[in-house]
Amino acid sequence: MVRGHLMVPRGSSYNGGRGILLAMGTAINVKQLSKDGRLDLIERLWDSLSDEELDSLPLAADQEEALDRRQDALEKEGPVGISSDELRKQIRGRSS
Repeated sequence: MVRGHLMVPRGSSYNGGRGILLAMGTAINVKQLSKDGRLDLIERLWDSLSDEELDSLPLAADQEEALDRRQDALEKEGPVGISSDELRKQIRGRSS
């Protein structure tokens, strides 16, 4: 995939201290990539993580607190909102 002036195959390694990405034996100076190129690299690195690796990423304290508040609210109030079937029914009722 080529996007944002970056084409890097999976299985690449990165030496962040010097801004060098080693992709199949070819060094790429990450600091010289365009903004889109660096964003593409970030996306590729993120996409390379397995589901297990993503699930094991730690949450920041404020994220943990937000999840706790939402879980408490759900337990107290129960599910809030309507089902997709109810939504379709309401939309169809408006167009009649």
